[in-house]
Amino acid sequence: MTLLQPYFEKSLKRKTDNILGIPIVEFRKDVALRLLKRIDSINLYAHTYAFYCNFNYGSFDIDDLMRFAFQEGLQGISAHIDMGQARALQYKTVSELRAIRSHANKLDLGINLEISSTKKNEIEDVVRIALELGVKNIRVYLRHSGRVSAIIEKGIKELKDAAKIAEANDLYFTLEQHEDLKSHELVRIIEAVNSERVRILFDFGNMINAFEEPLVALQTMAPFIKHVHLKGIRRVQQGDGFAQLGVAEENDDLPQMKMLFDLLMLGEETPGIKTFSLEQEIGYYSPVFRRKDEPGDPVIPEREPSETSLNRDIPLNDSLLMEIRNSCDQIRFVRNLLEKLKTIADIQLSFEK
Repeated sequence: MTLLQPYFEKSLKRKTDNILGIPIVEFRKDVALRLLKRIDSINLYAHTYAFYCNFNYGSFDIDDLMRFAFQEGLQGISAHIDMGQARALQYKTVSELRAIRSHANKLDLGINLEISSTKKNEIEDVVRIALELGVKNIRVYLRHSGRVSAIIEKGIKELKDAAKIAEANDLYFTLEQHEDLKSHELVRIIEAVNSERVRILFDFGNMINAFEEPLVALQTMAPFIKHVHLKGIRRVQQGDGFAQLGVAEENDDLPQMKMLFDLLMLGEETPGIKTFSLEQEIGYYSPVFRRKDEPGDPVIPEREPSETSLNRDIPLNDSLLMEIRNSCDQIRFVRNLLEKLKTIADIQLSFEK
């Protein structure tokens, strides 16, 4: 059995030998053609979280993130509205927001916005910013403590209100699986909200804290996933649960190629995923939230947003430069995965000739 065979078993016809050093698996012609089209049209976005230290300890502003995205040939940016201290989007004036919108248009870059809440006042604030920037997509996540059942009910209520706001302003919200709720619980929320304007953002590692396997979580949420955060993490076992530690994608323990393939293939006629945001956060840490032997309706403790630690063993400027280098390395890694997938698809099509 080749390395990639279990990844593509639903589409397999037969396996072949390694070609160009890549373990090759053949899949149907229609799958190969769809994969090539999806790779050619993929939207990769730079993310503020990948530059956490540059925004919070350096002088990075949204213009710097757009410049990076443009220089690296990316299609847009995903920006949290409170990143950058006093330079954060939430503190920009109307004229400053309009200048950002103009700059993004000139560079032909899309913009997604993010907040770490579903509270009405924060929803209203991000909508104000989105309308000035011409943004359509906003990521949110639930940050409540208490029993899971109560968190789910609060989430349904808040997102029903958000859906009304989205409808009134022609916007779309995505709910990220953010470490505490399991995939079936998020699906329950989305189904209860029952709005095409509220869907799911799939993060490559956040299911680990909720004691779920990445591929199982992806499969469960697949019908509702519209946006993605790409990153690398390692599991850190603590008792009968797992914390996550942010590492480079190429040094992690996630099934990166399989998840990327499955996400690219979502959607029949058009791609199911709108954007893949490059959210590598080396040094990010978040604790255990769910455990193997938890009660039926466990309690989620009160929490603050997790942070990415600054390496204080080296000079600050070196640390900030290394973060930018790490972001470039992530782009290289993701593009290398895409090229491998293209090679496999091309070889399959060559067999058809």
